[in-house]
Amino acid sequence: MEINEITKTFGYSISIILHAKLRNFIKKSVWVYLLASLLFANALDGVFMAPFVGRFLIVFGGLLLLSISSMLISSRLIYLKKRKDNADITFKEDQIIVYWKYSGETEIKTWDWIKSFEEVNDIYYLDLDVWPKNVVIISKQKLTNDESIVLHEWLYKNNKIKT
Repeated sequence: MEINEITKTFGYSISIILHAKLRNFIKKSVWVYLLASLLFANALDGVFMAPFVGRFLIVFGGLLLLSISSMLISSRLIYLKKRKDNADITFKEDQIIVYWKYSGETEIKTWDWIKSFEEVNDIYYLDLDVWPKNVVIISKQKLTNDESIVLHEWLYKNNKIKT
């Protein structure tokens, strides 16, 4: 059986948006927060009379609390704005077709629309080359084995999978 296209429906939910935000935070921001916490805890040496580890944990915990709070709030705001933006995305060997259900618009994209691909715990992450950052999340369970193989072939052919 030859597969010429793979069509899946994608929608926004608070959990999906928060999932993407947490993934991005863990991949990029947590290291910056660790370094900033170390530097700030060191700068508080004469001001805050606690051991270095205590100062570090207080600063890092505060930054995490602030970050997670802002992620929850922004996830809710994004959801309220985009909850009607459900789309059918059709992956083909040479193009990607996005059909926005609410507006009825169709966009034809090249594979350059996908910036990178990552597979973690049976979830495919397709980072899109758009601003603000957007990611298509595909659960491997929602693809047949043949669809998964074909999608990998197309991603590899279009240099989205790093060897």
